[in-house]
Amino acid sequence: MSPSQGLGVTMETMPPAQSTGQESDGTAGALTRTELNVLQTMIAIIICFIVCWAPASLASVFQTMRVCKFYIHEKEFNLCVRASKSV
Repeated sequence: MSPSQGLGVTMETMPPAQSTGQESDGTAGALTRTELNVLQTMIAIIICFIVCWAPASLASVFQTMRVCKFYIHEKEFNLCVRASKSV
């Protein structure tokens, strides 16, 4: 019995182009339309996440550093919430 035939099973090797799923005509580096759509969607999701997450994160950092007031384009933002005194 030869080493390549164990228990009646014949093993064959495939050429590298077929086993990796890449085309052998030199276009392996170009992105397909589907890949570009996926990339564009990922970028949009990341930007939306940053836009929604950043204000809460910055407010938390400012409160930790005890920054109560800050100004953006001459508009005042007050982060310190003071409890009203009840009489």
